[in-house]
Amino acid sequence: EEWIGIVAKELAQAIVSAASIIDFEHVIIDGGLPVEVREKIVAATRAEVSRYDLRGLQVPEILPGTVGHLARALGAASLPLFDKYLIDRNARLGTA
Repeated sequence: EEWIGIVAKELAQAIVSAASIIDFEHVIIDGGLPVEVREKIVAATRAEVSRYDLRGLQVPEILPGTVGHLARALGAASLPLFDKYLIDRNARLGTA
């Protein structure tokens, strides 16, 4: 329970910080955790986010993920697709 509280507090800070810069609809919390632990983290994170002054922010909905322990493998498998078909983040826009 103590670890979940620490995780939730840090996730809430990251979510509110990101939401102050970019409007996004959802935050997905996932990982190689037992479902009940993930659910507790989601609930605790929602509670921590609600403690912030959220005036002027579009607060994203915080949801549990469904990928679980396969997240790393799926993410790694997607890297070649990203490299081939998505915009190169290192490309320069225009000439200097």
